[in-house]
Amino acid sequence: MKKYYLLLIALLLIVVDVRISTVSYPAFEEFKTEAPETVSLVIDHVIGHTLKADIFSDAAGYILLAIASVMLGIKNRRFLKTLMWTGLALGAYVFRYVMPFILNGHDRFQIGYGIYFVAAALEAIAVFSAMYSLCHQLESTENHSYNNITVIAAMLSMGTGIVAAVIYFFGFIVVPLIYYLIQIATFVIYWILVRRDKNMLVAWEGQDKQNA
Repeated sequence: MKKYYLLLIALLLIVVDVRISTVSYPAFEEFKTEAPETVSLVIDHVIGHTLKADIFSDAAGYILLAIASVMLGIKNRRFLKTLMWTGLALGAYVFRYVMPFILNGHDRFQIGYGIYFVAAALEAIAVFSAMYSLCHQLESTENHSYNNITVIAAMLSMGTGIVAAVIYFFGFIVVPLIYYLIQIATFVIYWILVRRDKNMLVAWEGQDKQNA
């Protein structure tokens, strides 16, 4: 059970975001552009002017997810794919927040524009890969239909998270917050269903041993 709890904690750290401002980035060096509003959107809103520290550290979440993937990958090779996506997501995450200390001007704007979506996509893939791999591990003939519902909950959680990230990029606050809350709700539902699926699987396995 420790492996599953570790996986839960890892995903919880990644999915839940509570960010606070810490140290300031080097002052942005403005450059001539025909789209100043877009530059302002990326620099002022998406990247910001300070390093945002997550109270529920995504970096710690990715590290724990990598550890859990190795532990679970011994019996389920699907978690080795999760390990790969987790490594890529961690790299993109670190680069996204370190980049403004290294790049400035047009480079900060251009790279920041792209890495936002890359990091968001890799996070979604890594999280869903872990959730789907766990569903695959709990799959059996008896609970196939119930397990499909669990997979749907995982897909909804991933999908609403992506939508929230995309809408937030364009400067909206309230709408992405609604999608984010839906993401959290479906994430909780997913784990309730996982617990049920696991209990059902253990019960059926125990029944089969008694019949044997």
